[in-house]
Amino acid sequence: GVSPDTNKVLLAGSQAGVIDLSTNEGTSWSVVYPADTVKNPEVPKVIFSDVASNIAFVSRWHSIDASLVVTHDHGFTWTRIASPDPHVWALEIDQRTSSCPSGTPLHLWTGLFTQNVTDTTAGGLIEESTDGGSSWHSTGFPRIPIPPSVWILKYDTTSGTLAAATDSGIFIGHAPGSSVGRERSSIAMSIRLFPNPVLLGAVTLEIASEQSANTQLTVINVLGQTLARLDVRLNAGEKR
Repeated sequence: GVSPDTNKVLLAGSQAGVIDLSTNEGTSWSVVYPADTVKNPEVPKVIFSDVASNIAFVSRWHSIDASLVVTHDHGFTWTRIASPDPHVWALEIDQRTSSCPSGTPLHLWTGLFTQNVTDTTAGGLIEESTDGGSSWHSTGFPRIPIPPSVWILKYDTTSGTLAAATDSGIFIGHAPGSSVGRERSSIAMSIRLFPNPVLLGAVTLEIASEQSANTQLTVINVLGQTLARLDVRLNAGEKR
C-alpha cells in the first residue's frame, strides 16, 4: 500500500503476518507489526484511506487474534480491531467523504477464505461493518458457492455496487447499507469463467442476472485492449 499524500509511505506484508514500513520509497524497511508466533498468517490486503491518508487497514489471514488491524499514523503504530473471522482475506473500505466522519472510514467489507472447501461457517462469506470494524453483520449477499474463496472486493462509489471476485465467479450487486441508488437487492449479477482455472486457449464468459436489468459488460486484457462488449437487457434468470 502507498499513502496517497506527499509522504509516500509504503506498507507491505510479509511472512508470518509481519507488516513492514518504508519512508524512503523502498530503499529501507522496518518492521512495524511483529510476526504471529501461534499461526503463520498472510497479509493479502493493505488499504490507505483517500480521505485521511494517515489511516490504513490491513487484513492478516489466519491470524488468531489480529486478522484486521488499523493505523492512524501512517503505519508506525497499530491497533487490533474486531474481526468477523480469522479467515479474512479480501478487504474493502468506502472512500466517500460522507462515510468518513473526521476522516475515519467507518464502512468496511471483508471477504472470507478457507482452505477447507466443506467449511460452511467461514468460506465465501461477505461481512460488513458500519462502525469502523467494531461490529460486523451479514451483508445480505448470498454465500459464494463452493469453492468458498472471496479473493477481491471492490466498491464503486458512483453506482453503490460491490463486486466480489471469487473462485466461483465474479458477483456484482448493490451493497446493502449504501446510500447510493435506490436498489437494495442482494447479488444482482454473476459472471463465470470457463474453464477455471484458465491455462491456454479460448475461454467462455457467462453472465447471469437474478432480476431483469440493463447490462453492460466490457472485457479488457492486461494491455488495456477491449476484447469484447455486451450491451443488452437481461431478463430474470437469463444467461448469456
